[in-house]
Amino acid sequence: PENHRAIWRQNPDALIARATDYSPCLGRFVCRHLEVNSNPRATYSMLKRLLEVAPVYGKTTIDAACAEVLRRDQINADALRQILDRGPKKLPRPEPQQAPPPSENIRGAGYYSEDGDAA
Repeated sequence: PENHRAIWRQNPDALIARATDYSPCLGRFVCRHLEVNSNPRATYSMLKRLLEVAPVYGKTTIDAACAEVLRRDQINADALRQILDRGPKKLPRPEPQQAPPPSENIRGAGYYSEDGDAA
């Protein structure tokens, strides 16, 4: 029956599995939300609402927002919603690496010069 399926969907293991299937960071967020909140029904409601709006934000944005919430240790739906509304912080770009020194196989400009070459 439907009421039995509703209770099964609120099972903590099922919630974590459903969230992890969507995104690894969302799975970690749901796991922490269950630890902090200890109310599977509230976590189920939060996850259900989040997955309903997931197409609006996209998987990458939700994953980044969950990572930011976990990094801040603000394990609640309001913090996640605020980060999604403003957009997660962009990670700093890595510094460009210096080019490797030229190898011996590079001929250079002297090879192509036409001085004294009668072709």
